Amino acid sequence: MRQNWTGLGFTAGIGALLLTAAATAGIEGRAITIIAHNAADGAGMVTIREADGSWDSEHQNWTWNSTDPLEIRNSSGHVIGSLENCRFGFVADPVVTLFFDVQAGNALTSFTIASGVLSFPTITNGQAKATSAVTVTDNNGNGATMTGLQSGGNMYRAAYNGQPGTTFATLNGGPIGVGAWDSVANNEALGFQLVPGAVSSMWAEYSFKLSANDTASATSTFTLIPTPGALALGGLALAMLRRRR
Repeated sequence: MRQNWTGLGFTAGIGALLLTAAATAGIEGRAITIIAHNAADGAGMVTIREADGSWDSEHQNWTWNSTDPLEIRNSSGHVIGSLENCRFGFVADPVVTLFFDVQAGNALTSFTIASGVLSFPTITNGQAKATSAVTVTDNNGNGATMTGLQSGGNMYRAAYNGQPGTTFATLNGGPIGVGAWDSVANNEALGFQLVPGAVSSMWAEYSFKLSANDTASATSTFTLIPTPGALALGGLALAMLRRRR
């Protein structure tokens, strides 16, 4: 009898750990920060709070999206750039997703689009994966250029354990150029890799320069999972819990 209770306690503990992970996930600071800057007009910033978006009923997915242009202005009201169609999201188990279109103003414009920090129960020796696709489009017939401002000339950075944190991946090396009235895409990924040690938060960021009046779009996913052995153990624990019920 004692052995049965010990087994039940073990499986219940593992199962509870998996089931409560979503409930204890959260977003630290601003959910999304968008900064635009050019030499003539200086900088402007737009922030999106966690309260501006919404979690689903099970606190698994947070999203904020908009199909209306959002102008980024400096302190004098001058438009530096605009955020077009966009969707930003966090998944509690954990995943960070960024999707957006931006348009530069009347000068070469720098953009930084950064997620907040997604915190979650510690995952030790997990595996992470990052994917990112960017597209640059010429809107005025004189060609377009998109240049990365992350390390190594990249445009996307995925990191863990706070800000600035430890870099997991930098993707989308540049610059990317395109001719008149044309568009070109750059897709990159870093497949599942071991992340040694304890990880309890993650975030992602784009940073790049875009030629005047042109458009750039991007979509990315950064995810972290427990090791396959831990997943298998958790699945066994949940199965045993169901059988005991």
